Formats: sequence, C-alpha cells, structure tokens
Amino acid sequence: MGVIIFIITFFALGFKREQGIGTKWRVNAKQIISVIGIVIALTGCIKTVPTGHTGVVTVFGTVEPQTYDAGIHFTAPWKQVVNMDNRIQKISSEMSGTTSDMQDVYTKFTLNYQISKKNASEIYKTIGKEYEDTVIVAQTNNTVKSVLAKYAATELVSSRSEVAAAIEKELESVLSKYDIEVVDTAIENLTFSDEFNDSIEQKVIAEQNLERAKTEQEKLNLEVEQEAKRKIAEAEGIAKANTILTESISDDILQKNMIDKWNGELPKVVGNSSNVFDVSSYLSE
Repeated sequence: MGVIIFIITFFALGFKREQGIGTKWRVNAKQIISVIGIVIALTGCIKTVPTGHTGVVTVFGTVEPQTYDAGIHFTAPWKQVVNMDNRIQKISSEMSGTTSDMQDVYTKFTLNYQISKKNASEIYKTIGKEYEDTVIVAQTNNTVKSVLAKYAATELVSSRSEVAAAIEKELESVLSKYDIEVVDTAIENLTFSDEFNDSIEQKVIAEQNLERAKTEQEKLNLEVEQEAKRKIAEAEGIAKANTILTESISDDILQKNMIDKWNGELPKVVGNSSNVFDVSSYLSE
C-alpha cells in the first residue's frame, strides 16, 4: 500500500501545467509529499514480538519455517508475523465420568501447559491460534474420563495422588503429538453421588467400630494374660516353698516343734482302738 501510494503521488505531482506549453511532467518540490508512501512502507517492515511469544512468519498465507523471538524485527513488508503465546497457560475444566464399578464421579481438573517454542510455526500451520479450544480442552476431558474409568470409586478416594500421576502421564503422551508440553496437573475436587457418600460414611463408621472393638479385645486379652502369668508365678512360688519345706523337715524338727507347742499338760487318756486307759485317774491317786 505504501509503495502504491508513493508511485501514484510521485507521478501525479510531477505533472505541471506551463503557460504556452501545456501540461508537462517533471520532478518538482511537490513530489516530496509522496515520501509518505515510503514511510508507510517502512512502517510495515517493522514487526514487534512481545515477551513470552514466538513470531510465526507467513507470506500471503503460507507459513515460513523461520520464527522470530521476542523483540523488534525488520522484514519485508509482504511478510506477516503472527504472535504465538509460548508462556505457561492454565485451563480448568469441571467434568463428570464413571468409575470402573459404575459410580458417578465429578471432578474439577486443572492443567498447566505451554506450546513448544521451536515448533510454534508447525502448531500454527496445523492447528492455528485456537489450539486450546481445538485440541487441549477436548483431549484433556477425554483423557481424564478415560483414566477415571480404570479405577473403582474407593480407589479414587484412597489413591488420589496415583490417579493424578496417571492422568498427567497420559496427557503428556496425548498432547506431545500436537507439540504441546504438560507442565503440571492437579485434581482440585473429586465428589460422588449422595448415595455413594452415605455408603462410604457408613463403611468408615463400621471400620472405626471394628478397630475400637479390636483394641478393646486386645486390651482384655492382655489383662487376662497378665493375670494368668501372675497366678502361675504365685502357684510356682507356693509350690517351690512347699518343696523347700518338705525337704527341710526331719524327726528332730518335728519333735522340737511338738515340744515348742506343748503347754505342759499331760493327756487325759491313752490307748489304742482296743484298749483305752484313763490316765487322769492314776494321776489323781
């Protein structure tokens, strides 16, 4: 456009009517105005690429292999520069799916990603600037639902970090085909139907009661075991004492004990099963 303006104004302003000669074309001072066209042309040659972007060069709609880094670039006026954002970008999607045991699951999933800087021109050529809506959102939803369907509902609750890692690994494989790099992912929310939540709550309560009963039983078993050990120790002590006592008894000891216990009184009667004598009568005589 600037070149066309320059040519038209330069030649148009060169025509000048002279008295007695008529219209004649010649270079004159008015043609300086045509420099405006050159300025416009030069302005079209200056391209600016913002920080965090890659400039994709096109010529009449055809993508060139070369790209521009952030900064100011001077190029041919017929070349266009499309700025592709290669910074880390974020999308969050709320979606629903089904687990392997046919439970409904609802989740909010977040993906941080960035396009491959060196392949920015290829992304623009094959997908365009709307790569997020065209590829990323759809592939993320499909991948998340696919991975969730491999787990039972209880596994999703107990192995949340494992599930997140599996989704991230699968997304890396899927999006790399489109030259899109996964930075990180996160499962921000994971909920189930009210019926399933109630069943989980009841299961947790049952497990807590079972654990409490198990603890109480273990405590009771320990008390019984300790009491049994105490009684065994007591019985062993008594038996050992009896053994020592039995081994230490002799006739002299028994006789001495009898003497120590005697109060000095003689027996009233003596005898056996056939004869009995009243000793007291003899003593009185």
